[in-house]
Amino acid sequence: MDRGIASLAAMPLLPMLWRARLRRLRLGSGGRTAEDAAARTLLVWREVIDTAWDHGIVPDDSLSPRKAAARIVRLGRLEGAPADSVHRVARAVEQVLYAPRPAPDTGLAEDAGRVRAGLGERAGRVESLRALLLPRSSVRVVWACSERWSAAADRVTAVHRRLLDRAAAQLRRPLRQRG
Repeated sequence: MDRGIASLAAMPLLPMLWRARLRRLRLGSGGRTAEDAAARTLLVWREVIDTAWDHGIVPDDSLSPRKAAARIVRLGRLEGAPADSVHRVARAVEQVLYAPRPAPDTGLAEDAGRVRAGLGERAGRVESLRALLLPRSSVRVVWACSERWSAAADRVTAVHRRLLDRAAAQLRRPLRQRG
């Protein structure tokens, strides 16, 4: 009974806890290979995008990293170090996406932290609390669950269809061939 009450009380905190966990995973230590560094750069970029989204800047996936960074700086009213950090992460992403041999970039997790702090400073108290407690980017969990559910339903439907086809084929065979 007590567990149920505790679980019910924790429900409103789930979006915040999910974002905190995801942030730790994205900004954690990088790997040793160039591929690990490239993947880490893209994760940091996703964190910057989601942090901006949490503060009301809806992602626009049609923009290049450079234009997306400029948009975040403009809409987030960022200046100084946070603005520089957004552009530094965007340049690193462009290196990963477009350079034949991307140069490893260090300090990107710290840049993401500066962006988060800068957006938090520019937001009002209500917006900051909303970004913390009800992050908009947590909708990605719903999307991921929906995709997994659809994939599972598709697999079940395919198996069901194969079983029905097999049963129908057996029914169409003449009785003397069955025995």
